[in-house]
Amino acid sequence: MRALIEAHRGERVPDAELDDAALQRIVYTSGTTSLPKGVLLTHGNVNANMHAQIVELGLRADDRILNFAPLYHVGGTDLPGYAIWHVGGRMVLQRRFDPAAILAAIETERITGMVVAATMLDMIRRAPGAADADLSSVRWLIFSQVTSALFKVARELFPRARLIEGYGLTETCSGLTYLDEAHMESKQGSVGVPVPWVDVRVVDETGNDVGAGESGEVIARGPKVSPGYLDDPAATAESFRDGWFHTGDVGSLDEDGYLYIRDRLKDMIRSGGENMSSAEIENVLADHPLVLAASVVGAPHPVWIEMPVAFVVGRPGLEADDLVRHARERLGRFKVPKEIYIVEEFPVNPSGKVLKRVLRDLRPTLAPDWSYPDRPAGRESAGDGSAGDDAEDQ
Repeated sequence: MRALIEAHRGERVPDAELDDAALQRIVYTSGTTSLPKGVLLTHGNVNANMHAQIVELGLRADDRILNFAPLYHVGGTDLPGYAIWHVGGRMVLQRRFDPAAILAAIETERITGMVVAATMLDMIRRAPGAADADLSSVRWLIFSQVTSALFKVARELFPRARLIEGYGLTETCSGLTYLDEAHMESKQGSVGVPVPWVDVRVVDETGNDVGAGESGEVIARGPKVSPGYLDDPAATAESFRDGWFHTGDVGSLDEDGYLYIRDRLKDMIRSGGENMSSAEIENVLADHPLVLAASVVGAPHPVWIEMPVAFVVGRPGLEADDLVRHARERLGRFKVPKEIYIVEEFPVNPSGKVLKRVLRDLRPTLAPDWSYPDRPAGRESAGDGSAGDDAEDQ
């Protein structure tokens, strides 16, 4: 390979005449809730995303971004990826996430921006030398699903950086919305507003817009949005309808048009006539001082259809009983997890997303660190949404 490169060093590849509809590549989804699907990304999708990233992040030729995400994923190639090369900047690559190596790279390469998963922030903070590292070169940091505690960690680590809560999907060629710098604290928890040339709505089951603060499905359109899935007309027809991509995510818009992601539709837990958000339960558990990360899934229940089950990665000293008390003080009793598993790590895909479908499959093989006793026979839900009251003694 090296010999091949050297033999052609300095040569220019002839330009190819392509229009925006031409296929640029096929990228597979993360597979967090179901098997991966091949997303068709066109040259038009990639170009629109590239220019949106340049505008949104203010990319310049002197920018240096640090990338440890896989390059076959939009998080590695498009966030901002191609855009940094387009403006003449530099991408510093690392094969894997290593907190100490990241600190060293930021200092030596004078990194100006990077993308991190939420739990990585705490790992960077606890890495040797973090307290003395010079991280002042970082002017923007993109993350998602960061708790208020981890936001404070990011603020301490990167005091000069714009902290960007963002939201995007493979089908939208990475970032769809970003939180602007002026509102990164006052709108904390929001994923912001659409990037340039993108429209976002929140709709009900009939496709009508919901009111401010009301939850519905997030849909999007624009030149960044994929035309569909590879060899899967049924999935394409289901997700791409009437010119809009239906994300499968539950969200809401506030009165100023800022988007909040509440949960995945597939991750909503349906229990005894009530729908509960796994993300709401995860956020409560994550606020416990000894919890590093939490993931909640719905597990089958003979009476209630589903029950919430929590998997938690914690610091030494975390006890499941303490976590239950913490949850009961902040959640309705029917939302408190009925089983808690304290684990060393979560199963994740190469881009760092938790594989909830694997957690569901893993549950029967584990012994819970805490579980609620079996419900007495004969206590059934009325099926009319009253399970919350009836479940108070669960």
